[in-house]
Amino acid sequence: MKIIDTHLHVTQTTGPVLDSSKEVGITPTIENLKLEMKKHNLVAGVLISSGDDPDLSRDIELLKKISLENENIKCIFGINPIKVRPKHFQMLEQEMKRGLINGIKIFPSYFPTYPNDKKYHKFYKLCLNYEVPVIVHTGAVIKSHEEKIYQKYAHPIHVDDLAVDFPKLKILMAHAGYPWLIDAAQIAYKNENVALDFSGLREGPIRNDDELDRHWMRWVLDYLDNGEKVMYGSDWPLVRMNEYISWLSKMVPKKLHKKFFYKNAEQFFNFDF
Repeated sequence: MKIIDTHLHVTQTTGPVLDSSKEVGITPTIENLKLEMKKHNLVAGVLISSGDDPDLSRDIELLKKISLENENIKCIFGINPIKVRPKHFQMLEQEMKRGLINGIKIFPSYFPTYPNDKKYHKFYKLCLNYEVPVIVHTGAVIKSHEEKIYQKYAHPIHVDDLAVDFPKLKILMAHAGYPWLIDAAQIAYKNENVALDFSGLREGPIRNDDELDRHWMRWVLDYLDNGEKVMYGSDWPLVRMNEYISWLSKMVPKKLHKKFFYKNAEQFFNFDF
C-alpha cells in the first residue's frame, strides 16, 4: 500500500518535538525520517517546521534545503506570529515563488491567536497567490507547566471563520480537532475548502488493540462523503511510524485505505508523481 504522510516534523533545536520524540526513542533528523519513509513505503510526505526556533530564518533555510534535496517532500513553514519579521516574510515569499516552500501552518493555542486574526491575513493571501494550503493545528495541545497554552484557540469551530472569509484558501485541520472530531467534521462538511488529517490522535507507544475512538473516527469518515475529505498523517516523530500505520489501518475501513492513505493527500497537496 502506497502512503503519503501529511504531517511530519524534524528539528534542529530543542523544543516540544524533540522532547516528545524521546518517549519513543526517535531522533528527529531528516536522515532518520528518510530511512523510516523508505522502510514503511511512504512515497511522499509533508514536512512542517514547528515555529519554535529562536531564529525563524534557520527554519526557512532548513526547509529550502530539504525541498531541494527531496522531490517527494513538500515543506510547510510553521508561523510564530510573535517572531515573524518582515525579513522572514520576504524569505518565505521568495521560497514559495521558487516552489521550495509549499504552504504554512499556524498554531493557535501555542501562540494564542484565533485562526482568522488579521495578523495572519498577509500569509493567507500569500498562500492564495501561490496556490498552496494552510494547515491549522486544531484540538488537543501538549501539556506544559512552563508556558501558558490556551486550549480555546484551537477548537475547530474557529476554523469556520477563516474558511468563510477565505473561500478559495485550501485549509487542512491538523489532528481533526481531536477530541472534538464531530465539530471538526461539521466544519469540513460545511466548507468545501476544508479537509482533515488524522495525525497526532495518539502520542508515544501505541497499543494495537486501542479502539477507544473507532466509532467516532468511522462516523467522521462516513459523514464526510465516505472519506473524501480525510487523509493520513502521523505527527512523526511523536509516534513510531509502523505502530501508527498499523493502528489506523485497523481503525479505517479497508475499502477507504487508498483514498485515506494516498489519493486524498495526492490531490490536496498537488503531488505530481
